[in-house]
Amino acid sequence: MDERLSELEEVVVKLREDVSNLKAFFSDVNARLNHLEGDVKELKGNVRELGGIMALNGRIDVDIKALNSRINSLLKWTVGLILGMWVTVMTSYSSSKNT
Repeated sequence: MDERLSELEEVVVKLREDVSNLKAFFSDVNARLNHLEGDVKELKGNVRELGGIMALNGRIDVDIKALNSRINSLLKWTVGLILGMWVTVMTSYSSSKNT
């Protein structure tokens, strides 16, 4: 009977060691999960920030296209004005030469 009791005590000691090891393991896993949760929150923030940057980039592209269109119109208007002035001067010069 004493031998059986001794074996049971050894089993209990071994089980307590195993439980202690499991507690340490789960504590480590819990710490890693907490760290991962922090990383995930940071990544979500980065994704939101990146989405905002992409939206801003889209608006900048639209603004650049509008600016290019305005510059193009201004250039055409300026060329038209210069040509109109040149034609007027040449016509006046031609008229003054004929008289």
